[in-house]
Amino acid sequence: MRGRTCLLALALVGSGCAAETADAIEASDDHGHDAVSSWLDADEIESELQGSPAHDAEVEFVRLSYLYRAPAPMQIEIATSLDGTTWSEWREGVISEEASDEEHGVWVADLDVTDDASARFWRVRGVDVDALPTELAVDTLDAEELASDLESELDVDPDGSELLEDGTVGVASESLVNFRRYRFDLGRVGRSWLWLLRTARRRGWSGSLYGSRTGLRTYAQQASLWNLYQSGRGAPAFPPWGPSRHLVRNVRRVGTWYQAVDTNDVPRLIRIARGLGVSLHTPYSREPWHVEARRSFGPPRGWRP
Repeated sequence: MRGRTCLLALALVGSGCAAETADAIEASDDHGHDAVSSWLDADEIESELQGSPAHDAEVEFVRLSYLYRAPAPMQIEIATSLDGTTWSEWREGVISEEASDEEHGVWVADLDVTDDASARFWRVRGVDVDALPTELAVDTLDAEELASDLESELDVDPDGSELLEDGTVGVASESLVNFRRYRFDLGRVGRSWLWLLRTARRRGWSGSLYGSRTGLRTYAQQASLWNLYQSGRGAPAFPPWGPSRHLVRNVRRVGTWYQAVDTNDVPRLIRIARGLGVSLHTPYSREPWHVEARRSFGPPRGWRP
């Protein structure tokens, strides 16, 4: 059985959170295109790991990251191809200790395309899999996205100038130096949301961040979504100078609580957050995956990542 592309993942990343407009205009029903795929159904996961169907990422990529849920790390391998005919050797990704959650069996691994090349197609297989993972998600990054994702905590303008908290260009301030993006699943978040999501998971939240743009986004990542929208190949999205709560520059200006995340199992996340004293909501009816905080929050005094 051919694996499916998860509609939630398409909506989460492909839309660029289209509803984030200055006057809260709701999103289009068209959530665009994206290479993120995810599976929760056992039969589909088995089909992916045993049948290894080929997937077209639609654009060339240089890194592939994948997430799965299992009690312990599994031997899951990836093969890539530029033309869909000639394939690389099967290789296992490198587990990210930062992004993975051993306590709750969430594992994230990264695999770079070999020989400084790029690929467009990928397939995945399980090796000596006695038990299937209960969740599987795959994300790809092109060269520009990877460079953006690997940026330091200082976001940069296209000309390479560092941005101050007020959005002006100049020498970085102390507060910018201390700003950090943490990996959580396949996305990135600030310190406040890292605490909230980790705590929520310990209390039974089953959601995930499926793509590199489901949390904090750099200028370049938001620009990519904006350019897709402008070219007619993507859903409505804010420009990288706009008020998106995903943008690093906006979150850094207000505080790490200010960011938005795109995720699933949202009602339970909201309930758990309420018990922690954090008020979350979904401000856009057509984007039930887009979650924001109503007011400032942070981890308890003394909490460390």
